[in-house]
Amino acid sequence: MAISALLSFSQWDRQEELNKQLDACPTVTGKQRRFIEKFLLQEGIFDLSEVSEQVMQRYRMYVCNTDLLSNGQRQTYLNSLEPFIMYHLMDGYPEICEKIVNNQDLNRAIRNKIGTFLMSNGIHAVDEIDYEVREHFEQYLTATIAERKVSEYVKSLDKLKIETIRHDKEVKPFVQQELRYVGKKLFLSYHPDYDIAMSLYYWQDKSQLVYDLPAAASEKIRQQMIDILNWVFREQTNLKVRHDLYLMPLHRFFQYCVDTGIEDIEIMEARDIIGYRESVTGQVGTKETEYYQIVNMIQRFLFCNNEKPRWKANSWYLERFGFKYDRMNPARPVSRLSFWQICDLDNRNLFKGYIQYELGLTNMAIENIRSQYYGVRDFLIFCDDMGFKVGNMSKSIMDTYADYLDLRDNLPHTFNKNIISVFRFWNYLSVVKKAEKAHITSAYYLKKGRNKHHDLSVPKQTVTKVITALADAPEHLRLMYLNLWATGCRINEICTIKANAYKREGERTFMLVNQYKMKREKLIPIPMELYVAMTEYIGRVEKKGEEFVFTKRDGIRAYDPGNFSKQIKKILDKAGISKEEYNFRAHGYRHGVGTRFYDSGVAIQAIRDYLGHRTEEMTKQYIDYNGKRVRDASYEYFENIGRKDVTDRHDNKDSGS
Repeated sequence: MAISALLSFSQWDRQEELNKQLDACPTVTGKQRRFIEKFLLQEGIFDLSEVSEQVMQRYRMYVCNTDLLSNGQRQTYLNSLEPFIMYHLMDGYPEICEKIVNNQDLNRAIRNKIGTFLMSNGIHAVDEIDYEVREHFEQYLTATIAERKVSEYVKSLDKLKIETIRHDKEVKPFVQQELRYVGKKLFLSYHPDYDIAMSLYYWQDKSQLVYDLPAAASEKIRQQMIDILNWVFREQTNLKVRHDLYLMPLHRFFQYCVDTGIEDIEIMEARDIIGYRESVTGQVGTKETEYYQIVNMIQRFLFCNNEKPRWKANSWYLERFGFKYDRMNPARPVSRLSFWQICDLDNRNLFKGYIQYELGLTNMAIENIRSQYYGVRDFLIFCDDMGFKVGNMSKSIMDTYADYLDLRDNLPHTFNKNIISVFRFWNYLSVVKKAEKAHITSAYYLKKGRNKHHDLSVPKQTVTKVITALADAPEHLRLMYLNLWATGCRINEICTIKANAYKREGERTFMLVNQYKMKREKLIPIPMELYVAMTEYIGRVEKKGEEFVFTKRDGIRAYDPGNFSKQIKKILDKAGISKEEYNFRAHGYRHGVGTRFYDSGVAIQAIRDYLGHRTEEMTKQYIDYNGKRVRDASYEYFENIGRKDVTDRHDNKDSGS
């Protein structure tokens, strides 16, 4: 009996303590307060600190299921427990009270909901809010308020977080804030840079801003993800471009990497790249191209920004090396060499070693190295299909490959180029002792062929039509065409004309041309009219010294030859000059200059020197209408012979012979 009384006294004491905690809440009184007290006692709860989210959920079910309340009272009572929790915890969370609970800029219901949630979950400061807290809060809201209000409450939480980020920026205005991986889900909308965070605040689908890398993901891909995102935010300031071309494709690509277990973006295999493209096809509307290109963009950034060239990568981006003009034509730069098409890893690694040797230890032009690259790559793809190891190179393998090339009906020139490329690769393998030395030479397989001459010179009447069509074209296109027609330079040489290229000595004028194919600079004579037009233009656009005269939109890089040809063709088509009438080819004007020189009696050696050819045989390919000249000369010869015979007979007759 004494023990029972003691227990009753203890329970009464605990209930008294609960009453004191409930009394601390001034906003919920009377019938609501008694209703809540009854519920808590039924749950055996005598301390508000014991109220968990599960208890609060049971309380809401208790409200919904009771017959003691009207429908209107139920709506009022559903969230009545939260204010008691909030007032009970406030003393231990001064910052949450100051910045949230007492924040008059926030709707009272919203600030109470956020404040109660944060304190209940042990969050003492707003800067502790991260994506996991946000995600938990959204789930909590879904269970406690109407669905239509969830977004409004979550946005309020986001504003509070972003306001803290703004304050941090004011305290440390010169510190560049970048993303870091701390073992949790990464939420871009909480980017530590205030301006970036605000730019993402209105992003419609916030799930696209979440990067969740599981524990199984490699440390390499985590760091690559962070590096790429930081680069995008640092370099891409146009919000629409950043959104459409980078962040949206990046999110999908990284999710693909996580789902398929890719551990290193730089060494993705063919199956990975093809698989990603297939995962995108038909899924992103009209943005497929942007989503496809994101792999190339990421690999390019990683290769160019590694401390040292990562030769293990399966795509090499040559801009990393800054080759001089005598190796890399700035108008036709070779941007990338890829190796992922080779499936056999041993063959691929030997191929990489060979290309590394060509790039670093030879002085070969990069365009020629690319030609070698294609020849060897095609051979190694053939080896993949046949199961050949290039470490076992032999005449038998070359015989099989030569037969394969024959079946493809390659022209002799193409066939020979492929064979020579493979033999150069074979010689490299033997030098580095990765294969036996070849006991035959490429000459064993080479085919005889003859160069077919193509008359490409542009007739005068066609030139007149083109000039008329270009009358309203942009000035830079008209001047590029004028240089092309007047000098016969290669189009890539026109695209890389520098501001200091035009020279004058008295009444003679010249142009300094970078003949990349010959690896030299050359001074050629030009008409005075061209000199005057170009120097006036260069002064007006304020180009100086080594700057390119004709540039891309950035005003720095050399104009793209392919883009020039496309624009000219578009202008001609608009002017009614069809491809059937005249299909513009920049090289035709080079033929035209060579032919005009020859017709004027210029020696073939002088023409060769002007055009920048190694041999006279090559120069002869640029002198058109030779066949017509031979026919005309033949007709004239025989016609003259005929007239001479008649004259001779008349002369003999008159002389009485």
